[in-house]
Order: sequence, then structure tokens, then C-alpha cells
Amino acid sequence: MKKLLNDIYYEQKATNRQLQRLSNIALIGILMWLSKNAKDKGDELGKKLCKAGLALAIVAEGVLMVSDIWDYRSKSISKQLIEVEEKKDM
Repeated sequence: MKKLLNDIYYEQKATNRQLQRLSNIALIGILMWLSKNAKDKGDELGKKLCKAGLALAIVAEGVLMVSDIWDYRSKSISKQLIEVEEKKDM
């Protein structure tokens, strides 16, 4: 039962991260479109704001990648602990 709950927990976290990635991709697309418009109009402040937004989106993607690695490691450790507990119960 514990293993099933852990699997559900980690799958839910992975799904949430995938949704965050999709929203970051949409944000990057919007910022690129706005940056192109700002460049065409010669709006320096708009270009700077778009660059800052893109930098933040890149940081968010980096955090998601670190979170993926962390969860993979936690999941493997958790799986090993559950297997050890099951062997003790037998």
C-alpha cells in the first residue's frame, strides 16, 4: 500500500512539473513575440523587460530540472527503504 501511495505522489509531482514546463514554453513564446514587437518599434525598455522575463523563465526551467533530479533520487531511496521494510515484515 505504501509503495502505491509513493508512486501516486511522485507521478502527481511529475505531472505538475510538466504543466509548469508547458506554461514556461508559452511564456517564452509570448516574450519572444513581445520582444520582436519592441525591436520593430525601437522600444529599448520593452526589449530589456523581455530579456529579463526570458532570463527568469530560464531560471525556472533550471529549478524544474533540479527538482526532477532530486525527486528521481528521492524516489529510488524511498523504493529501497520500502523494499527493506517489506522484507522485515515477512
